[in-house]
Amino acid sequence: MYAIFADIFETVQFALTIGIVNWLAQKAEESRQNGERSIIKTALLGKTISVISSPEGLRRVFYNERICKRNNATIVTSKILTLGNSEDTVVELDGQSHTTRKAFLNNITHVQAINNGLQYFVVAKIEKLIADIKRRIHSSPNAAIDIHFYHELELCTWQIGLQQIIGLETTDEDNDGTISIMRTWKKGYNAIPVDIPFTNFHYAILARNKLYDIIRDQLSLHRKNPSAYPHTILTILLAHNSSKNNGGGGDVSDDAIVHEILHMIEAFTGIPMAVAATLINLSQADPKHTAALSKELNTSADLQSILKAPTVAGLDCLPVLSRTVKEGLRTGAVLVFRLATCIETTEFEGVIINAGETVMANFWGVHKSPDVYVDPNVFNPERWVGNEFGLFGPSGDGENNPNGLYEFVPFGGSLQWQRQCSGSTTAFSIVRFIAAKLLNSLDFEISQNQSYDWKSNLVVPSNQMPCIITAKVDRNEH
Repeated sequence: MYAIFADIFETVQFALTIGIVNWLAQKAEESRQNGERSIIKTALLGKTISVISSPEGLRRVFYNERICKRNNATIVTSKILTLGNSEDTVVELDGQSHTTRKAFLNNITHVQAINNGLQYFVVAKIEKLIADIKRRIHSSPNAAIDIHFYHELELCTWQIGLQQIIGLETTDEDNDGTISIMRTWKKGYNAIPVDIPFTNFHYAILARNKLYDIIRDQLSLHRKNPSAYPHTILTILLAHNSSKNNGGGGDVSDDAIVHEILHMIEAFTGIPMAVAATLINLSQADPKHTAALSKELNTSADLQSILKAPTVAGLDCLPVLSRTVKEGLRTGAVLVFRLATCIETTEFEGVIINAGETVMANFWGVHKSPDVYVDPNVFNPERWVGNEFGLFGPSGDGENNPNGLYEFVPFGGSLQWQRQCSGSTTAFSIVRFIAAKLLNSLDFEISQNQSYDWKSNLVVPSNQMPCIITAKVDRNEH
């Protein structure tokens, strides 16, 4: 009876009261207090869960294929939570199918593909957003506007994602619009994951199914007229899948392609979170960090060409920007946990994890661990000096310390072509460009009597980022 009440208590805390991020922080602290461990067992949603909050635990247990079979525990793929996915449409995250999947997805990581994505899809949309904000600023008697900026940033980046991934141009938020469907879908991420009619989770499943249909329609259009979509991610993947010369040869089914595309759209919704986390934390951090970034943007001889025709190489010429964004990715709630199923009973730090039990990778706990980061709750881009561009932690890239690949995990652990998100390099480039473009054109200040709460909501600042925005002096952007 006690175990049942404990499970209910943890579930209510996780889903309703303190929120997911606070719950993860609580578990990380409890494990440290329990003999300085980085693992703790708890019960949640009727399951025994081992929560791991250290790079070593991620490497030795969660990302160990012999011990854990990872699953994407979201509305995108989870058979258990959605009670409806067929085995054929769910791509496993480990084993031979994972190898095929990564070979397929890694085609979007080529530098030219990333550069094309930035130049053909991102630039115009962000310039339009800035121009619209500047028009409102100039018409304001105070030469400033006080708005909930996150909503506008989210709408803009979601439009970028839909166009870049599947070639879908959308500007509306009507009841039948794709953006509106996405909002309904995302609401399910903070709902209790039980499919009951008239609940947010149930509506999220229906919205997800609508998105599957939209993707299938775009897949058909791409096949009928590929020249109309020369630079979309879907075009790149289809070209690979049809090529016998590069190992494609139709290895990936249409169901799997549709599933992967939906997962990319889901991942793209993290872009505004990462940008917002960078802007929010920078505005509240030591002013020296803002001054250092402003100096770099003001003195870079190539800045205007980078902002007009961004490339990975160009963005790599802005180290202060890169480490500021990297710190934003560490401190913001973008990817906070992942789940796996233990397939071989194992022991870690004296704790037995039985086969069949659930293992949770507490990425939030890793990013806020004092064992990994000095003053982890302080926004300090300077901690990344000399390590601005690598998607790994302070211990290095894994050659001398393998835990380094599991210390910085906004896109998951390990290497990109192994376990890390295939879109990590693309996402890092997009976030850097958007942050540079916004900070070069606008100043952001916290609205009076406002604070930012990332802990009560997994995917957005719960108050939609209210801030006062003013325009910078024209820097000859045009």
